[in-house]
Amino acid sequence: MSLTRRVKRLEDRLGISGPEMSILRINLMDVGPDGPIDLGPHIAYILRGPNAGTEIHREDGETAEAFDARCDDLIGGVT
Repeated sequence: MSLTRRVKRLEDRLGISGPEMSILRINLMDVGPDGPIDLGPHIAYILRGPNAGTEIHREDGETAEAFDARCDDLIGGVT
């Protein structure tokens, strides 16, 4: 079963309605002295568009904003 179908089945089961997702971004977390620290998006799966099925990893030194922009470019204007 493809990732797109899995996400769709989960959304259907939870009663989530709305437009289909184009990108699934995964944020990494770390343990901090006062609780979890969000390290931002590090992995993304392109679900729609010409690059559907592509897995993207954040490069060393790449900002979260630059990573998000790179992911958005890969969906090819699909929203």
